[in-house]
Amino acid sequence: MRPLRQIREEFRNILSPHYGTEEADALFYWAAQEILHQDRMRLVANLSESVSESQVESLSRTLARLQEGEPVQYIFRKAYFLDLELEVNPSVLIPRGETEELVLWALESLRSVTNPTVLDLCTGSGAIALALAKARPDAAVWACDISPDALQMARRNNEKCGTDVHFFQQDILQESLSENIRHQNFDLIVSNPPYVRHSEKNAMRANVLQYEPHTALFVEDADPLLFYRRIAALAQERLRVGGQVLVEINEAFPEECKALFSASGFTQVEVRQDLHGKPRMLGGSKIKSKS
Repeated sequence: MRPLRQIREEFRNILSPHYGTEEADALFYWAAQEILHQDRMRLVANLSESVSESQVESLSRTLARLQEGEPVQYIFRKAYFLDLELEVNPSVLIPRGETEELVLWALESLRSVTNPTVLDLCTGSGAIALALAKARPDAAVWACDISPDALQMARRNNEKCGTDVHFFQQDILQESLSENIRHQNFDLIVSNPPYVRHSEKNAMRANVLQYEPHTALFVEDADPLLFYRRIAALAQERLRVGGQVLVEINEAFPEECKALFSASGFTQVEVRQDLHGKPRMLGGSKIKSKS
């Protein structure tokens, strides 16, 4: 038996050098909520109470994994995205808050569209597609990924969320389109594609590099806009007139991305900043078919 407060201090002492005290506390409370089955408010109010030996052991094992850099989302196989609880594992990226902002922009763009059709490229866990389907039950949503493991995870999340997203396998860099969308047109195409250059690895946290899927993260330095060229071409081909394309971008290339989509025939091309003030999202409209 050990007091919960003492265990919190152990989390702080071991994890603060890597994450800072605030995040160390957040990791402690996440682990304690999962293992003790109590909400955070109750845990804070009962820090002086002792927990059983088996619970101490579970918390200690979790702390050891966190100390090794394993993301807490992978440890407990869950991540939160807007109002969704999603299953995740190392076959998919952990959904980020910046991507939530992309979804909010997508919902804004669909506000005046009845029964919209949506395509999410490089879906991973399905976070974007599922959040859109949940918020817009009248939408027909398709989503694809190159990874069979990611699609398996996305389909489980689809069932868990009670949504009806149509998932299919597709390498979007290939010219041949899946039969799933070959004859389908969309009001919105959205994507969070791989955009981190290999040269940027040194600026990334070790736990991201060690545990999250590199195929979903990285693009070659020699061609950092590779996926955006293909997305722009697909969007020109598959968007209805008046439809929009929205993508998450590398903060290092906002002007280059803007120029690419403008040159691809999109109008009203706009780059938006995320809550941290970084240029992180781009959108454009298809006003007419490109000649």
